[in-house]
Amino acid sequence: MSFKLGNTDINKMFLGGTEIKKAYLGSVLVYDKTGTPIPIGNLIHYYKLNADSNDSVGSSDGTDTNITYTSGKTGNAATFNGSSSNILLPANVLTSNTEVSVSFFVKANTSTAEYRVLALNNNGSTRPYTLVRLNASVDDRIGGRVWSSTELTDVGDLTTSWRHIILTGIEASDQVLYVDGVQVATNTIGNFAQVTSNNNYLGCARTGGSQFLNGQMYGVGLWDTALTAEEALAVFNEQDGGNHLI
Repeated sequence: MSFKLGNTDINKMFLGGTEIKKAYLGSVLVYDKTGTPIPIGNLIHYYKLNADSNDSVGSSDGTDTNITYTSGKTGNAATFNGSSSNILLPANVLTSNTEVSVSFFVKANTSTAEYRVLALNNNGSTRPYTLVRLNASVDDRIGGRVWSSTELTDVGDLTTSWRHIILTGIEASDQVLYVDGVQVATNTIGNFAQVTSNNNYLGCARTGGSQFLNGQMYGVGLWDTALTAEEALAVFNEQDGGNHLI
């Protein structure tokens, strides 16, 4: 990973504290190993999930329920027990009403049970909303949608192996699903439905009480832009190389 502020290389410069990060992230350029820039200024929340669910960009820390942090793909990851574990994120963590993206690594312990990995922007009952789930109706199935009743799906990539998932959406345009840096599905969606959201969960359904993830997750990014195919690949390359985005 390399950082630049304008033309100044600050790869070895220490960016300490949330306020410093907020001040500089909009100007910092982050490059993956191929030299492709990642729009880190549009990363509004980032959860490493290597020791806690604190927000490395802002102040929207998560609240853990029966989460442990154990060895994962590279370093530690949040481990979910499949029966009661979840991470509750604060209200309105996705505030853009035009473009959004979510990105993370996840691995399930079985491919035969349905798990909700992420459920955002809902009030507990309103649909549609933003979600990613595994193994719904079909083994080794990855599904997701952004403010749409139509779900994007990918079947055949083992969900019991580490998978990097990115889901993007642009209001009244396209939603796109990427798995391991590769676009696997896309379709057209309508306008975003805006609700006051107090139900933002990692590792379970939107009610907080069902479809608990049995597996691990880490490196969760929430963006106020729809990552392009090039940017999605760059994010995957950076995280797959063992690096956190922040």
